[in-house]
Amino acid sequence: MGRIIHIEIVAADHDRAADFYSKVFGWQVTPAPVPEGYLLAHTGEGEGIDGAIMSSRYQTQPTIAWIDVDDIETTLDTARGAGGEPVGEVQELPGVGRTCYLRDTEGVLIGLRQRSSWTTLGQPAAVSMWRARTRSSSVMPPASWLLIRNVMVV
Repeated sequence: MGRIIHIEIVAADHDRAADFYSKVFGWQVTPAPVPEGYLLAHTGEGEGIDGAIMSSRYQTQPTIAWIDVDDIETTLDTARGAGGEPVGEVQELPGVGRTCYLRDTEGVLIGLRQRSSWTTLGQPAAVSMWRARTRSSSVMPPASWLLIRNVMVV
């Protein structure tokens, strides 16, 4: 079953949106190392998911939910058969897995992620980057840090 694992809020002014979500909900928002205009949002501890706020120069839909799938090609084939359409190419992201966008029958854009064995077996380089950025050797990064991907190719 595909579970929502990440959400992206798309904004014309991503810094203003980050300020809003920080003030209203207490989110901790930090810039991602790539791409420019992509901010990671740690939404708190416990039940729930982290997300991101990104510049609308990459996507125009206001919100994008990311769904974890077992097999990205099978999911894309099933989606095509049900009237959906892949958007862009499948990307392999170290420490994250394979990702791709998909547009549903109503035109809604969603993200798909198939975990790689590396994601579940070891600590990705992103953890080292996060620890260097936060100057902490014990703090693990929020899940959204591990979902950084190159959205510029879509």
